[in-house]
Amino acid sequence: MESLATASQLVRLFEDDRVWQGITDDYCAEMDRVEAATNMSKLSVCLTHDPEVVFVLFVRGTTIADVHVIVGEEARGKRAVDAARKAMDEVFTHTTLEKITGMAPADNKGLRIFARACGFRKEGILTKSIRRGGVLRDQIIYTMEKERFYGSGNSNCS
Repeated sequence: MESLATASQLVRLFEDDRVWQGITDDYCAEMDRVEAATNMSKLSVCLTHDPEVVFVLFVRGTTIADVHVIVGEEARGKRAVDAARKAMDEVFTHTTLEKITGMAPADNKGLRIFARACGFRKEGILTKSIRRGGVLRDQIIYTMEKERFYGSGNSNCS
């Protein structure tokens, strides 16, 4: 895959307080952002088709991976959706992965809209699974299967 992101790209995105708050929970609030970015780049596959969007995959086997999409302020909306679709196309084309999963806090409307715009389907709810503001909150589990990605028109990468 030719679109690997670098730790320095993650560090730059993590420096944005809004991005950092969107990807962390209460436990991570005091975490060193450079260290977090460095560790993430070592423990995952980070793809980018846009300097403001990084598609982070934590592979859980030969057929499934968990995704976290990190989006800078300037790339929100269609630009982020297009970059995520390109990354999914690359992943499904060049790996044995058949399914990508992701989670969104149930109270994060923007992230839920983004997941649906990318073509992800709601698969379930993981109750009381993230602590934000001292409160345990539910997360919605979203999935994208390779077969559905290519059969749904979501793979139209321009």
